[in-house]
Amino acid sequence: MPKRTHAQRKVYPKCSITQLPDKLLMCIFRQLPRYAILPATEVCTRWFALISSSDLLHGFTLRVDLALLQLQDEHNSVLEYEYFLNRSVRPYRKMQVVIRDHRSFVVAVMALRRFGPHLTDLSLTLDHRCVYPSYMQLHFTRMKDIEMGLEEHQQMLWEQEIESYDRCLVLIALSKEKLKALKRQSNLWQDEAKYRRIEEVFLAFVYRQCLQLERFHIKRIQNLRETRTKTLHYVGVGMERLQEMELTGTGLIVLPDSFRLRKLTVQGVTTGHPFYGGFAGAFPLLAHLEISDDMQFDNVCLWKICKRCPSLEDLIFVSDRITKEGFCYMHRLPRLRKLSITLTGKHPDCQFEGCRALPVENLFVCCSELRAETIQATLTQNENMKEFVIRTKSCIEYSVLYRLQQLRPTCRLTYTQVVV
Repeated sequence: MPKRTHAQRKVYPKCSITQLPDKLLMCIFRQLPRYAILPATEVCTRWFALISSSDLLHGFTLRVDLALLQLQDEHNSVLEYEYFLNRSVRPYRKMQVVIRDHRSFVVAVMALRRFGPHLTDLSLTLDHRCVYPSYMQLHFTRMKDIEMGLEEHQQMLWEQEIESYDRCLVLIALSKEKLKALKRQSNLWQDEAKYRRIEEVFLAFVYRQCLQLERFHIKRIQNLRETRTKTLHYVGVGMERLQEMELTGTGLIVLPDSFRLRKLTVQGVTTGHPFYGGFAGAFPLLAHLEISDDMQFDNVCLWKICKRCPSLEDLIFVSDRITKEGFCYMHRLPRLRKLSITLTGKHPDCQFEGCRALPVENLFVCCSELRAETIQATLTQNENMKEFVIRTKSCIEYSVLYRLQQLRPTCRLTYTQVVV
């Protein structure tokens, strides 16, 4: 076969990737994963200007490598993350943070210092299955080693801020007399603060930095050995714009002063009475409250909610400790429109005994035993009710359901028999 001449060969243009036209570069950049966008801005000033002026930096992912074990590598990685954060000039409104070790903790602090004043939506996951024992003194020792390569004013970061946070974090579970005694004796107060977990200071740091937050989700994945629960009330600067807050996981719960909070979701075990007793000054406009998987929720907790949250419109809870006495407190909620009650039936007295006259429009009841007389009394007393959903193991005959429906034709009655 005769060879082709040089003129017959297809000659491809030879150039560097940095010399490609902007349109072709943007096609390449859009194929990169989110965590590779920021490193691409380091190649040259042209790439930095091109990426910064596009929508590629509307969101980015900063991955913290947990495989680095050498201390020197930790210094370099922290400095690298700080460099990336400082190059991001946009005021981001939404952030998702996952903390698994001390290095990711430091990076999260730097990110919140950089973007915290502009955030409106923050999702925080505290994963304690992969960390070392995270008490404050151990964290300080590790933090100093990591921050040796940072600027001088950041090396004493937590030593300077812990003093102000100690004055802002008040243990709700402590009585006023014990709290005053601890404050009088500075040594005892320091001993109490010594064993505070790092997330206590971190959450107080969030409440101080992110004053524009409107939605806040805290998820705590804890070690199964650690079952202690502690509730604190942050009495510092109030989060005036916070409207939605979700707490997931058993363990630490820090409540801020949120005068405009309208939706609160609690999934996990709390301290019970001290936690729900803190609603008096913290959430005066709370309209939606959802409680699940809280074994400490009982009649007293329900009484405190009905007494301290008169603006409630939606109340959803799951409990095995609510009895007939607890349902008598709900007449304190004049604005209640939606009520969802799930009784697990583990307690012998945990049964739905009906509600007094309430302005409820949607009622959902799930329990093991439910009598037809109770359903009839509930329909008769609540004239504003438009929908009544029932889930129970009890068998209710169709003729009885038909008679109950004819009793209140304007209310939609739905019955489902749960088979165990």
